[in-house]
Amino acid sequence: MIPATFPNWGERSWLFDKSLQYIMSLDLLYELPIHPDAVVGTTTRLPMLAVPPPGPDRDLADKWATTYRTSGPPLFRGVDNIEREVPEARLVRGQDGLTLREEGGVELDGHLLLEVDTTEPIVLSYKGVLTLSGGTMQLARPRVPTKPKSQLASAARDGTTESYIGGTAFVATRQEVSIPKYRWLSFNQFIGIGRVKAFAPLHDDVDPWLISMSFDLYLGL
Repeated sequence: MIPATFPNWGERSWLFDKSLQYIMSLDLLYELPIHPDAVVGTTTRLPMLAVPPPGPDRDLADKWATTYRTSGPPLFRGVDNIEREVPEARLVRGQDGLTLREEGGVELDGHLLLEVDTTEPIVLSYKGVLTLSGGTMQLARPRVPTKPKSQLASAARDGTTESYIGGTAFVATRQEVSIPKYRWLSFNQFIGIGRVKAFAPLHDDVDPWLISMSFDLYLGL
């Protein structure tokens, strides 16, 4: 469960003799405001702010958890045959950034604060690469959506609309946890394989793009 030497960001050599086992899924939704001068250069990193899911008083609140297991109880069993609890956490706040390029991948460097059923939060950081079909530069150009922002926010989470630009993302994560039952997360780095959807704003001069990223996180055993 714990690598002998904790790997550096993006280091994968410790996975060569291992298999990847699914741990949990991570759903994120970011707002990406586009400045009118963003098209001037391709090296400016535009800030993205994470959008928290609806509060726990909403019907079917479990559906809006930020981290979850896709099936079965929220438990992970490793090679040592010990069951460990997987958090069903909800995003409190988070940030990342996006560079505008005509083609190729762009860097991800996100920092999230997650809440669970205790007073202590979970801090999750990730680094990786995002690739958008047609490049990220197109996010600075006008594009007409088929639904208003209020509906797009929900569609970004459940994938019920086809009005988006698709892509992929790959990340490595680190967790800082002081909660005893989730402490095992702090000693492991996960590999995330993700799907990206960029939803166009209703009004280009007012509303932000919505960037949805959904990851499955794996651990090398």
